[in-house]
Amino acid sequence: MDTLLLTTKFRQIGANLQVRTANQIRFGDRPRGYSIDILNTRKGETFDLVVAEDDLDVRVVDSDPADRHLLLLVNSRTAPVRRKFLCGHDERHWFIAGVEAAVSSVRQAKEALKPQTVQIDQDRKRVKSKNRNRRRNAAFVRQGEWFFVPAPDLKPDEWLVLRDEPIRRGRGKPHVVEFLFRRGGIPVRICRNYPNGLTESEYAALIRRDPDKAKLAWRNMIREPEAFAKGRVRHPDHKTVVLRNWHRILPNNEVRNTNMAFLD
Repeated sequence: MDTLLLTTKFRQIGANLQVRTANQIRFGDRPRGYSIDILNTRKGETFDLVVAEDDLDVRVVDSDPADRHLLLLVNSRTAPVRRKFLCGHDERHWFIAGVEAAVSSVRQAKEALKPQTVQIDQDRKRVKSKNRNRRRNAAFVRQGEWFFVPAPDLKPDEWLVLRDEPIRRGRGKPHVVEFLFRRGGIPVRICRNYPNGLTESEYAALIRRDPDKAKLAWRNMIREPEAFAKGRVRHPDHKTVVLRNWHRILPNNEVRNTNMAFLD
């Protein structure tokens, strides 16, 4: 791994990168193989790569300095597959998104992050290449990791529409939807220790094993519903978007171990 070259590549897109070894991390926080995150340091937001194995292969596969994005390859002997991450800047902050290993360019990585419904719609509506990564075009409106796809035929009963409803994946900050309608999904209980939720059977099994867990601050949620948004969608890290009509809500295809969940 060429640390100097990596730092230079990140600097070319306007980003800070720090590379640390496992010995520089508290024992309990040391990753297996590697970890990559974004920290707030004296230099501002900084990509933080922690290396815990000697022969880790980390390199930039492709970069787009004008768009402030690059595609990072991490090849670890402790991981079953190679991982690729799209690192870039979106509106106000830097981000990291795990993408399919098959992609080999920033452009392909961005397309891979789009849900299949979005990819089909932009082809069907003949969205031009130059407009496919805009935050709003004929096929979708995007805010961060969420895509909003027009659903012009949807007419939900008014009493089923929720107001100022948060949507989130895992531990991320919620996006707040002014009007939200949902159908289907899996009822789950969540708390800080279990951000992706437990079904009733999973929750019951947990309490049988460890009765003290019943004292945690559990809340009811619906996981993986079909959900639709209308009106304003707010988030502290993104510009508010306004949806004049109903749009289906879809998360991006980021490769990570979290589920989509909507909170009551």
